[in-house]
Amino acid sequence: MSNGCNSKTDNLHVGINFSMPLGGGVAVQTSSSRSKGSQPVTDTSLQYNFHHGERSNGSLSVGDSFGGKNQQRKIGPSLSTCQKAFNFSGNAAVQPQSEGQHSMFATISGSQIINSDGFWLSNSAAESYLIINDNTPEVVRYNLLKKEQKDSVGRPQAQLTLKKCDKIFSNQDYFAQGGDKVIPLEKYRQWNARLQSSAYGVHNTDSNQVQGFSFPGSTLYLKTDYQPEYQIIAEIFDSRGFPMKNIECQGASCIKVERLEDGLFKVFLKGKDYFRLVSSDMLCLQETNVNLSQPLTRLYDVKCEPLHSGNGQQLLAKDYQNLKKAAASRLSRNNIKHNKVTGEISSSFDLLSDLLKEKKRYSATKHNESWRFGVFRNYDNALRLRSQLESAGLKVKFIQMQSGANAVYGTPMEELTPLQRQLINKYGAMKQPVATENSDDTVAMN
Repeated sequence: MSNGCNSKTDNLHVGINFSMPLGGGVAVQTSSSRSKGSQPVTDTSLQYNFHHGERSNGSLSVGDSFGGKNQQRKIGPSLSTCQKAFNFSGNAAVQPQSEGQHSMFATISGSQIINSDGFWLSNSAAESYLIINDNTPEVVRYNLLKKEQKDSVGRPQAQLTLKKCDKIFSNQDYFAQGGDKVIPLEKYRQWNARLQSSAYGVHNTDSNQVQGFSFPGSTLYLKTDYQPEYQIIAEIFDSRGFPMKNIECQGASCIKVERLEDGLFKVFLKGKDYFRLVSSDMLCLQETNVNLSQPLTRLYDVKCEPLHSGNGQQLLAKDYQNLKKAAASRLSRNNIKHNKVTGEISSSFDLLSDLLKEKKRYSATKHNESWRFGVFRNYDNALRLRSQLESAGLKVKFIQMQSGANAVYGTPMEELTPLQRQLINKYGAMKQPVATENSDDTVAMN
């Protein structure tokens, strides 16, 4: 009902609407209205509503309109649609009529979000938003897309659960497609957004959850980065041949370890970074011993070896003899004359100036050189040094010695920079050619 009046007109308009669903998206609609000084008008139509996912919907209706001063009938179809595509939404409607009169209209709208983290567009108007930024590498997204096309099934990488005031507000599929996903939020509410991985073969290495209170102008921000997931099923025994009861995964690649039974374990890894499997004072497996070319790798009869105790700075005398023999063998094969092979085992943080001077009598392999920066019995110490060397632009390799200690080698990808030279001096690295043999225990000295 509406009532409008001013100094010249006084109008009263009364209307009533009735709608009855018939099922299958079909409904009957009837409306009757009357204005002051005119005859009543009645519209009756049969309407079909259709939907296409979350982004579009529309309706098609056919009906009669009769009444007015001359009681004329008007028959005609009408079509309206609403589309939400990319970052904008649009509406359109067309209504031809039997008397040759018809009307049409179209609109387009969008919302802009600006804050300290960046700039976004959305096809939904709101005063607060949840923004999910996906940084999954293109090669991973491409492989996921190929897998979906092969299986003819769109498998989401996660389920996004959105809670409002500790109650589930929505559940929706989340696909790692790169770019940003913008979700409008109701203001003045407590929100919790959580991603639960559901796809075999990838794992989110970034954030999985964000929560906060929404108010006008606020945003909740979540970042994802899906990397390939690898699994290892391994039979693991101690040095005496007895099945291991428990193992632990250490390193940036580790997700979790499941014990299937004594001596049989399932290890979940993300990406191709460093990891090792240990049990108490025993080393069972590390990344240099496994070829992770397939999502699932099976290993049989893996033997754990004792780890040596200590602070990780010095090696046992046993390692000195092993390296000395390997170096002498390597040098003799290359017909390099040498009078003495100096012991290369020392504290990794001492400046080995005397050792470097003595080694000048040997020539390095010029086409491929590396520097050994340290030897560690403590795996975490080796990882910390590895991170520093990689940040300086060196290609880093681990070599596990017979004692179980880890030698850290760095190979410059180009001419040494001042920062690289500073690191070499700081960590007392020794210049030496890279061994060309496949054996990890073969180390050559310069």
